[in-house]
Amino acid sequence: STNFGRRWDDSMDTGIDSGHTITVCCGEGFVVVGGYGGDAVAWSDDGGDSWNQTDNLPADTEEIHIACDPTCVGTIYAAASGPVGVCGGIYRWVIGESTEWDDLDAYKYGYYGIAVGRSDGTLYAVTDQINVGFNESVCDRIVAPGEGYYIYSGVARNLDPCETECCGSET
Repeated sequence: STNFGRRWDDSMDTGIDSGHTITVCCGEGFVVVGGYGGDAVAWSDDGGDSWNQTDNLPADTEEIHIACDPTCVGTIYAAASGPVGVCGGIYRWVIGESTEWDDLDAYKYGYYGIAVGRSDGTLYAVTDQINVGFNESVCDRIVAPGEGYYIYSGVARNLDPCETECCGSET
């Protein structure tokens, strides 16, 4: 709205089928909208007057949560939810450079929130679907749930998400 919220401004089509989350990349002036079910993510660099779309996320994802990286120019992340072991994950896109989403190789759990630290660029994504065997260490996660397993909640963390893959290679 440009009239102090008294009425909505004209609608604008983002080019994606549904909107699930929205964020603003303050330093770069991007508005970013995440959708649902393998949709693309839409972004605008002119306050929502026009929209661009990323490539679609993997088809086996559900709700898309998005975050901007304050230390890597034009970089956005998508944390996708979905059934345990089948889909979900964490992905990276660089606006103006990427032609497909980079899979950061996080475990294929459903992620329901994502944030990037302003001071150091550390990426965090939260899940409540980590299945661990009774006799397994936390580092030897078992994806398939079953008898003798705990279900934990937790946070995936990537110390340098601009350049490195997650969970499989980080300490």
